[in-house]
Amino acid sequence: MDIFNISIHSLSISHSRKKRSLYVVGDFDAYKQFKTELKKSSGEGECGWGEFKLNFEYQTKFIHKLDHKHFKLYLYKKKSLAADSLVGQFQVDLYTLATGPISHDVIFTKGNLGVGRFQFKLEMSHVNKVRISIPSLYISNLISKSSNDLVHHMEYSLNKNNVLKMPQIEGSTCPSWFNQVPIEQQLSLKDLVDSNICFTLKEQRSRDNNSGELLLPVKSIFSFIEGDMKCVKSFLVNVKGEKVCDITVKVQFNNIPQLSQMRGGIQTESGIRNAEPFFSGVPLPKLVGEISSEQQVQNPNQQQQAIKLPAGWEARYDNFGRVFYIDHNTKQTTWISPLVSQPVENKKRAEVSASRLPGSNGSGNESGPSTPVKSRPAPSKQDKDEAAKLIQKTFRKHKKEHYNKTVRNPKEFVTPVQQHTSIQQMYPSIYNSPSRQTFDINDPLPNGWEIRMDRFNRVYYVDHVNKTTTWSSPNIKPRAHSVMVGDGGGGSGGGGYAGYF
Repeated sequence: MDIFNISIHSLSISHSRKKRSLYVVGDFDAYKQFKTELKKSSGEGECGWGEFKLNFEYQTKFIHKLDHKHFKLYLYKKKSLAADSLVGQFQVDLYTLATGPISHDVIFTKGNLGVGRFQFKLEMSHVNKVRISIPSLYISNLISKSSNDLVHHMEYSLNKNNVLKMPQIEGSTCPSWFNQVPIEQQLSLKDLVDSNICFTLKEQRSRDNNSGELLLPVKSIFSFIEGDMKCVKSFLVNVKGEKVCDITVKVQFNNIPQLSQMRGGIQTESGIRNAEPFFSGVPLPKLVGEISSEQQVQNPNQQQQAIKLPAGWEARYDNFGRVFYIDHNTKQTTWISPLVSQPVENKKRAEVSASRLPGSNGSGNESGPSTPVKSRPAPSKQDKDEAAKLIQKTFRKHKKEHYNKTVRNPKEFVTPVQQHTSIQQMYPSIYNSPSRQTFDINDPLPNGWEIRMDRFNRVYYVDHVNKTTTWSSPNIKPRAHSVMVGDGGGGSGGGGYAGYF
């Protein structure tokens, strides 16, 4: 069960109904609902609920489906006689809230028409029971004016809360401890990174006296990798700031919160402005926009150039102005930016990029031998029979739907040619890009060409002059695209891949 601490406040509207009695109803994934008090908007259509603040704890078992869960706001106009009327509404998925900025300034709509703007702040902190383990701790060069029969013990904690004690060791100037009880606290990623691990060495006399202390900032050793272990070498000082001894300690982090909101910035309907990631490696929203305040972009081309893509990746625009991405390493395309990380998969040590592995040359290729990949076993006869049955069921269903659309509902019938064209526009392909496949099927073909349809209702073209066939229309004329390839060893520019198209 994943837990989020939610805080909603600073709610207001603008550019909406003037001098009307209004109130807001909110719904957080059908988990928590709220309603504000009635307020009257100003002559400029502005209204605010500054005193409104809602805090609650949200729990979910499906953190990997946050992009399918939504936070909704509804603005209503109060009527004295009739039922209250809906002015407009707005919704946003929870993954965008959990990874984007706290502040929002967005349009709310009625139908497809924008009727005003919502402004609000929503803090969504992913908290987890973080475990900080101390596998080993060594003390050396201990400076002590006392005799060797003194007893030492070590205390450790996070921000000096819930202090834990290590066993006592007698008569040693180099005490050491191994596999001590881990520190466990319910923390968000922000609270964890801003914390200090405290180590205090004490001498047992008539009473406990602090011999030396070390405050270790978590941000100086934290790497956002689940199970990552750091070895820290430092020293302890007394209350006068004098060095007491050297310390070598190993620290390991587990159960790290995976999501955190961005620092600063604001979320709008067109993307994110003037925000920056909270920590390196933290997942980012799918609609990124401007990542930092230094990026001042004037158009989408400049925006994509300002955000560096990984090695071998390229951003292009289709004929509708939509951005899609090409991975020249695998020769695949996608609508999703490669800068967007998977939201909730634990970052194992095995998932560290190749540039950080031993023997790596920094371009993702290791100099050492690669790990062999196990091949998938051949399917059995039973698997083949089940697959054949599934294909038959699918074929029957397809024929039934085709019959219903053509015979019973001829107005809803979509010709295979129209279906073929719509699919090309819906899914971009590196060999069949959207901007190149938009053409009119009714355009006359060149002399010697003929259009036909095979038994699967697929359109193909016959060239009687050269006695050849092709899937591509002879009316298609390739167009040049703007090329933006990420830095690295994945390629040397768009020209190196001209053979793809």
